[in-house]
Amino acid sequence: MQQSRTDDAITQAGDKAFCKYTIQSKNDESVKSSGLIQAAFVNMAPLAKDTSVTLKYRQHEKATLNLLSFANDDGDTGEGGKGPDSNPNKPAFWKNADGVELPIRLTNIPNRDLTITADRKGACPEPDDKEICYGGNIYVQEVNTLNPFNFSFNYQVYDADGTASNTATVSVISTATTTDDTRPAGSGGGSMGIFSIFGLLSLLAYRRFRK
Repeated sequence: MQQSRTDDAITQAGDKAFCKYTIQSKNDESVKSSGLIQAAFVNMAPLAKDTSVTLKYRQHEKATLNLLSFANDDGDTGEGGKGPDSNPNKPAFWKNADGVELPIRLTNIPNRDLTITADRKGACPEPDDKEICYGGNIYVQEVNTLNPFNFSFNYQVYDADGTASNTATVSVISTATTTDDTRPAGSGGGSMGIFSIFGLLSLLAYRRFRK
C-alpha cells in the first residue's frame, strides 16, 4: 500500500505514523474488526536517464542539452502531479536560497577533450555544497575537433528537498565514428603501399641483374 502526506513532511528516523482502520460486515453491522497501519514517509529520490549528443567531426560544434528533460521527481508526486496541499506549486528540482534553480551536478568530465559550460552555476545543496552545480542548458564542445573518438560524462539531479538522483551517463558521439566519417578511406595504409611498390621494383631489378 502506498500512502502520501499532504503536509510535505517526512517521518523522522525511528518514528512511525499510524492510521486506524475498521472492517465491517455488510450483512451484520455488529460484526467488525479494527487494526492499525504503520507508515514511514520518506522523500523519494529523483530519476535521471542516460542520453547522448552528437558532434560533427571537424566542425567545432557546440551542442545544447536540457538535462532536466531527461529527469523527473515523479516518485514523490506521480507523473504530472502537483506538489503537496501545503505547497501545491513546489518545484520538482532544487533551487538555492535566492530562488535560483541549480539542480544539475556533472562528474567524470574528460576536461582535456571536452569543454562544458552552462547558463548558470553555483554551489550544490548540502551536504554537497562544496561541489559545483548547474542550471539551465548545458553546452558541450570538443577541445580538439580532429579527435575522432567518442567521450562521456555523468550527471545527477537534485529534487526540491536536495535529494540526489541516481548517476546517469551522457554519451558524446563524434560522427567520425558513424556513417558521416569524413576521414580518408584506408587512412594509414598509403605509406605501406609505397613501400610495397619499392619492394617489387627492387625485386625486378635484382632478377634482371641475375639474368
